[in-house]
Amino acid sequence: MLKAEDDEHYLIEKSKPGLSINDAEARAWALTAKSLIPRNFSLLHEAYWAEKTSKNAKESAKILSRIYMEFPNEPQFWNETKVVFCDLDNHLNTSTSKFHAELISHLHADVQQQILLQLIQTIENPVTQGKLTIILFEKFPQTVSGLWQKAVERLTKSELNAHVSPCNAYRKILIHDLLPLILKVKGAEIPQTLLLTLLQKAIEFYVSYLAKNDLVIKELSETESKLENPMQKLTWLLSLVSAKVGWKLGAEAFNIENKAQLCQILWSVCNPGTVTTTDKKENRFVELYYYTVFTLFKSLFEYLDLVGPTKKRDLWSEMPQVLLVHNLFVVPDLNSAAKRESPGNPILLTTPKLKNLSRRVTENFAAAISCWELLHNFDELRHQFAGLYESLRITSWPWFQTFMVDVLLYRSLYDEAAVSLNHLLAVATGNNKMCLNLKLASVLYISGKKTEAITNVLQLVPLLPSTDQTPLDYFELSMTTDGYSQRVLTFMNTTSTEVLRFVVHMILSTYCDIGLSSCSDTVLGISLILLQFDWPRNSDLAEIIVDRIRSKGTFKYPLLPKYFINIDVLEEFMLMASDHGGNLLLDIFPNVSSQAKVSTRGGSKESKEDFKQAMFSLVAQCGRPLYNLLTSFLQDEKETIIQTLK
Repeated sequence: MLKAEDDEHYLIEKSKPGLSINDAEARAWALTAKSLIPRNFSLLHEAYWAEKTSKNAKESAKILSRIYMEFPNEPQFWNETKVVFCDLDNHLNTSTSKFHAELISHLHADVQQQILLQLIQTIENPVTQGKLTIILFEKFPQTVSGLWQKAVERLTKSELNAHVSPCNAYRKILIHDLLPLILKVKGAEIPQTLLLTLLQKAIEFYVSYLAKNDLVIKELSETESKLENPMQKLTWLLSLVSAKVGWKLGAEAFNIENKAQLCQILWSVCNPGTVTTTDKKENRFVELYYYTVFTLFKSLFEYLDLVGPTKKRDLWSEMPQVLLVHNLFVVPDLNSAAKRESPGNPILLTTPKLKNLSRRVTENFAAAISCWELLHNFDELRHQFAGLYESLRITSWPWFQTFMVDVLLYRSLYDEAAVSLNHLLAVATGNNKMCLNLKLASVLYISGKKTEAITNVLQLVPLLPSTDQTPLDYFELSMTTDGYSQRVLTFMNTTSTEVLRFVVHMILSTYCDIGLSSCSDTVLGISLILLQFDWPRNSDLAEIIVDRIRSKGTFKYPLLPKYFINIDVLEEFMLMASDHGGNLLLDIFPNVSSQAKVSTRGGSKESKEDFKQAMFSLVAQCGRPLYNLLTSFLQDEKETIIQTLK
């Protein structure tokens, strides 16, 4: 007996790859041992490892299958099969994972199925159980109808006990991996109540995932955490559930590309007479809830993909780099009489940098607004959405809080919008703070608090980079109807050029409201400097100012040459100072003598010549970067500008 044990031990040791001269010798010893002592687990185990080390998938599978048949209770066997089968779900393209996949392919289907079933029953880790269940359902769909319920219960309970957010490993395995496999099998009849619960979980999971992009889900690898087309997957799940429960909206909604038309259909569901009995009404609202929530988040995320800084943003901490503000990117209304604000929804525009995306940006935003209002317009929808709202912890997402401000702005609830913005500003930092201040200035301006609004934006100018960016071309807009002033909101980029344009137009619009025909030389001078930014779009405004100077006969603003480079207006000044133009008194050159800096009736030729030379010198400097001049001017003359508004 002792001799047999010694022989067995000797053969086992010689079979170990690390103790032989090479892997080939170890494999030879293993085969010998397997022949001499066929029913010995240790020898079979070493033979398996020798074949595996030699990358012989077929022989490895044969030995593994034999071990399963003869020694089904050996812990080492189950540890190895766990490694081999779990490697299938890791989505790794390594040589080891390829070998394991080939090894499994050589196992008989019945052996594969039985090993998977026993692994799932014996493994305690619910994530690993879930991964193995995925493999089982994919390879053997016939097992789904008998095992799906236990798999769903196990993952749901594990998630509940873990107290985690909706974006977790249990939910990912249940919703993203297992649920589609379950729904494909005809024999897996899921009760409607559970089906709707799973659909709710799916919405929570995918929305959480999309809201916090580029994340690694705890207990999953980076590869496992990366989901391709999550919104497309949610769309597919919704359509499948819709078909199973007999919803009518699905067939109609999924064939409509126009979001405005889709929202009209959703709202029409709530019309009196659409449903008759109480049961039908309740079912109709359940159906409406899921489609409205789906359309809300689909529209929101498509909007964010269009206006966000990059596809790889972290939406939990950063806001979009495109802001919705009161439109100030048009030439001020020079004949502004008091008009009532137009009722109804505002017009949505985008700045030219977004011109290729304009329709998609405005359409998705308007659809999100419409769905948000629908969910809050009926008790049946509001109560159910409140649970989703709490589960997702939406209030912790800065970008969603900004969207809520946009809802208030869209609905002309300016006081509420200002309160919300001030709350957000109290904890904001960095670029987020600038974005919120811009929105607050917009809200203050449209509320009539224009001095406060301008004070707010002037504080942002020093934060802009020092650059000579060329201003962009802007759209023209003129919309007034029936005594109403059409309300317009614009999506603006938070680039330095557009922020500066926003500041400039806010000041010019305020001056136009005050009335340029009766204002001081300081206001006229500030306006002349600022209107250079969008020249020649502001040429009509320049004509108003020039006419005002002509009617007064004098103009004094010594700061003008330091910041002014517009050749067209300088030519007008030359004309006004000439005999032909009326010999107006223009006090705009502080470094020239009193007589030389004016042209007057009876002025000397020498004075006129000095003025002319000063103008020629100014014209020669017209190549100076306008962006730099205006940012310097707004910083240097900040207090003066604010004083002119009081």
